[in-house]
Amino acid sequence: PMQVKHIILLTDGKSYGGKFKELAKKIAKARMSVSAIAVGSAADTDLLITISKTGKGLFHHPKDMSKLPEVFVQDLEDAISRSTFVEKPFIPEVMGESLALAGLTDETFPPLKGYMVAKPKPEAETPLISRVRNVEDPILAVWRYGLGRSLAYTSDVEPRWATAWISWKNWSRFWSQLVRYIMMRKQKAISSVRLRRIPNGALVEVEPAVTGAPLGDLQAILLGPGGKRYQTKLEKTSSNLYQGSFITEDYGLYLANIRGELNRKVKSYKNIAVALSPILEEHRRLRPDRTLLQKIAEISQGEFNPERMDAFLTPPPETTQPYELWHILLIMALIGFVVDVALRRLWL
Repeated sequence: PMQVKHIILLTDGKSYGGKFKELAKKIAKARMSVSAIAVGSAADTDLLITISKTGKGLFHHPKDMSKLPEVFVQDLEDAISRSTFVEKPFIPEVMGESLALAGLTDETFPPLKGYMVAKPKPEAETPLISRVRNVEDPILAVWRYGLGRSLAYTSDVEPRWATAWISWKNWSRFWSQLVRYIMMRKQKAISSVRLRRIPNGALVEVEPAVTGAPLGDLQAILLGPGGKRYQTKLEKTSSNLYQGSFITEDYGLYLANIRGELNRKVKSYKNIAVALSPILEEHRRLRPDRTLLQKIAEISQGEFNPERMDAFLTPPPETTQPYELWHILLIMALIGFVVDVALRRLWL
């Protein structure tokens, strides 16, 4: 059966007699609607207004006839949006990435049996939609209101429409995540940005604040100590890490801007100053200094590049080390002097 039954009445003249109002009432009682379009100045606008109001439709009187196709489209969109609910099985379709469904966008959502028809606000995101009526009806819509967030879920949480959803493994996660989403006034998209020294350049590491959060196509734009500008694309290397590299030998503070393109919109996530350590000379040499190591082995009477086990099994060479005894002899002499003085006094 048709989900929406709507009539568009188009006329450019007047009609005498007829029970038009009663007929419009019967149409409205049968859950149908009537809109009226007046063409030209000779049309009976009063009658058409009465028919459209009684038939729960719209009245149009365009002055420019070239706009007539647009009037038809607008009227049909309004008629579709005014239908109350749809009861037909469908699988909700994920529309792009959304922080409200972080970590769930790769899931196949269970089917629903119906939903209330609604029209999203112009500034709202619609992470979940239905195409049952060949239009994008929102199943889940989220938007900002003042300093907070709001959401609308147009289907059911009871067995009438949501039988499969109630037994879904992610049912509890879905709702708890939505509650946390609307409770957060302002959530940081990125938790940390780091710079690490690598051969011939630096590595940018970015961690999102929420694991699996949609950040879009990330890139880092950096301003170096000398005012030089660097730009690198950040690739997702794990669920909680993005990395990108660029060539530089400058060290010190870099001003980094992390931005992403999500749903055709570019958003600046974080501006932060990060430090890059200098390149040490020992890090530039990737090979060992064999000459120095051989000299150390000769001076210490050791062996250069021994076998693994020989380095632990070979006994160390015997060595002698002189030990000074003068301080012990001095103490003994002082003790003997005191004893000698004491004996002389006793015997004398």
